[in-house]
Amino acid sequence: MTVVEIIAHPLQAETITGNKFVSVFANALKSILNVTVVSGTTPSMTVKIEQVDPVSLTVIGTPVITHTAATGVTIEEKDFFDATARLLGTVLLITWTITGTTPSFTFNLTLIAKD
Repeated sequence: MTVVEIIAHPLQAETITGNKFVSVFANALKSILNVTVVSGTTPSMTVKIEQVDPVSLTVIGTPVITHTAATGVTIEEKDFFDATARLLGTVLLITWTITGTTPSFTFNLTLIAKD
């Protein structure tokens, strides 16, 4: 079994919605969201991970992982495993959606891929 750790988002502050593409070779995926600082009025951040077509970058199906909306400091782990839906050579789109009045989230997102 091969295990690879991917720093999908380093520990830094974000104030607006953003995204990032990563490529994985795995049949199991763990996503660890670590929010260390939150500020603003009614801040909220959701993080989701979706498979995309590697050529068109169009989203395929429903999210692989969706983290619970973060409104304060938190650590959350989510797992994906489906013996029939292998992520081998898959491009993933990671999106963080930030809402609220002058929101700021300092967070990191680590993926652990197992093959």
